[in-house]
Parts: sequence; structure tokens; C-alpha cells
Amino acid sequence: FLKDLENEDAWEFVRSSLVNIPSHELVVELSKCLQNYPLVLQQAVAFIKYKQSVEDESYGIAEYLQELNSAFDHKIPSTVYDHTILKVFDLTLSKILGVHPGHNQLSILYILSLVMPDGIQKEFLKELFSFFELKESFDSSISILKSFSLIGVNKGEISIHRIVQKLTRDRIKLENKFHLV
Repeated sequence: FLKDLENEDAWEFVRSSLVNIPSHELVVELSKCLQNYPLVLQQAVAFIKYKQSVEDESYGIAEYLQELNSAFDHKIPSTVYDHTILKVFDLTLSKILGVHPGHNQLSILYILSLVMPDGIQKEFLKELFSFFELKESFDSSISILKSFSLIGVNKGEISIHRIVQKLTRDRIKLENKFHLV
């Protein structure tokens, strides 16, 4: 399903991505908890960096692990996805929706879950959203999704990981609805 990184590679990624790491043991614990999966390590690091820059500069790996280990009500069957991926995805979405109310980010994810994952023209997507009167907040919504590593943006093109697409599509099916708000 997902190819994991070697321990040393995972540790190096976390160490090089974050500042003020109090101990190597926390890096090891985070990597182990996230099974050295590159996608979830990237999202965890993005989450920690976001919290440090916007909410609490002392927020770190220990606090992230504590939040991650909080109970989540997974409505998507865990046999479909590794429990680790679900927890990180849920935590990331709950933070986005909690801090940035509204559903523009979720609407963008929904649209992106239905198209080819690479080479999505940002301007085309922006024009599409203008039909739903969402164009004004489009750029900030894209920026938020990028800051949490749910999408990539490079030279006017958007990409989304296939696993993020699948999790988003399954959330649509679970809710049995799709709304652009």
C-alpha cells in the first residue's frame, strides 16, 4: 500500500523539517507511530509547523503525538486504510475545519478527489469555483491545503496524493452528499 522509509531516512526528514526538537527519542517515537510513511510524516510535520507559526510556537512532537492519540471516531472502515493514515488525515481535516471555518477547503478537496491527481491547472480550478461564488477565498483555501501538505502547488499546477483523493472520496460516499458551499 504505502512504502515506508528506512528509520534513518524518516528521522532525518523530521529533524531537517522541524526546529527545536528536544530529543531524538521524540523523533523516533513520531516516526514509529507514523510507521515511517512519507505521506503521513510530511502531513505531521506540516501540522506541527502550522501550529508553531500560527498558534503556539512551543508546540512540538510531544503535543502532536498527544493530539494524534486522542480518540477519533473513524466512520470509514479501518480495513480499507491503515489506521495511522486515517488518524493523521482526520486530525489534519479537523484542524483545517476548526481553525478555518467554512467548507471551501473541503470543497476543493472534493473536486480534486474526482480528477486526475497531477497537472491540475490552478486558474482553471479557480474559474470553476467562481461559478459557485467561491472565487474570493480560493487562493487562501489553496494556501491552507498546501500548508497542511494535502496538496502540492508548483508553477500554477496543483497535485494531490492518490491516497488523499481516495480518503476524500470515501468521506463523500460516507456523507452521501457533495456540497459546494
